[in-house]
Amino acid sequence: MRAANAVAAVLATGLLVAACSSTKHRTQNTGQASTPSTQGSSSGSSSHKAGGALTIVNVQGQTWSCQFNPFNPANYQESLGFVYEPLVYVNLLQNQAETPMLATSYKWGPDKKSITFTIRSGVKW
Repeated sequence: MRAANAVAAVLATGLLVAACSSTKHRTQNTGQASTPSTQGSSSGSSSHKAGGALTIVNVQGQTWSCQFNPFNPANYQESLGFVYEPLVYVNLLQNQAETPMLATSYKWGPDKKSITFTIRSGVKW
């Protein structure tokens, strides 16, 4: 019990010192969002404009290695949906419900060692 109280006291003191310390560089929040100059104008037109900036949220908050290799175990699975569309999406949260994506249907072979996908029309590689 004494050890737990000592650890709690040290942590509380550390938090208090960190909260009361000052920094050399202070930034002032103006309340306005900054936008890069490469973004297109938001004039309300529905036409597509080539160029500009695409911002993808880095959920982990770590340095992003920009690794889009689907076979690399160190990649960010959240970003692959922007690059690679699956043949069929299996939703594990809804009783493994299947949603067709690039493939409209599939059929297993008689020996269950092969699978044949029917690709939807208009898909290009």
